[in-house]
Amino acid sequence: KIFEFVGQNLGNYEPIIQLKAPNLLEVIALNGHFKPSEKTEIVAEVALSNRDLNLFSPLDDHQNKGLASKIQWNQTWIDKSWKLKSKLNYRMVQKQFASVEKLNPIEFNRDWNLETMNQNQQFLKGSLALSNQKWGNLSYGIEKLTFGSQFYDGSRQLLQSNFNWNKIQFNTDYNLLNFNSLSEKGTFIRW
Repeated sequence: KIFEFVGQNLGNYEPIIQLKAPNLLEVIALNGHFKPSEKTEIVAEVALSNRDLNLFSPLDDHQNKGLASKIQWNQTWIDKSWKLKSKLNYRMVQKQFASVEKLNPIEFNRDWNLETMNQNQQFLKGSLALSNQKWGNLSYGIEKLTFGSQFYDGSRQLLQSNFNWNKIQFNTDYNLLNFNSLSEKGTFIRW
C-alpha cells in the first residue's frame, strides 16, 4: 500500500507502532532433600518470583512478588515381593507467583473442570500404592484443590489398577471429581 500525506489530522491513518514495555521475570528457588531412613524421603521446595510487567512504571509494583512452596513425603511401608508405598504432597501458590515453566500438567484444568484461575492455590494430594512384579499394581489417591477462600473447592478420588493373570491383563482407571465454584457445582466420573 502507498500512503499519501494529506495534512496533519486530516487523514484516517496514523503510522504509529505500539511499543511493548520492557518487562522482568526473576525466579529464585531453594529445594532440599532429606532421607532420615532407607524407607522415608522428604522433599521440599520454596520459590519466590518477581514479575514486573512494565519496568518504566511503578504502577502496581506491590503485586510483583509471589511465593510458592511444596513439600512431599514418600514412605515405603512394605518392601518385599509385594511393595506398599505412600505419598503425601502439599503445594501452595500465591496468585502473584509467576513461573518460567508451567506448574501443572497439560490436563490439569480439564481434570479439575477449571477455567484459568488467578487466585491463591492450595493443593493437597495423598496416595497409596500396592505392587507386585508378577501380579501388577493397585493405587488409590485422593486430592483436594482450593482457589481463594470460596472461589473454587474440589476433591478428586483416583483408583488405578493393572493386573496380570495367565497372559490376560486387567486395567482400571477410575476418577471421581466433586467441585464447587462461584459459577457451578458438580460431579464428574470418568472410567
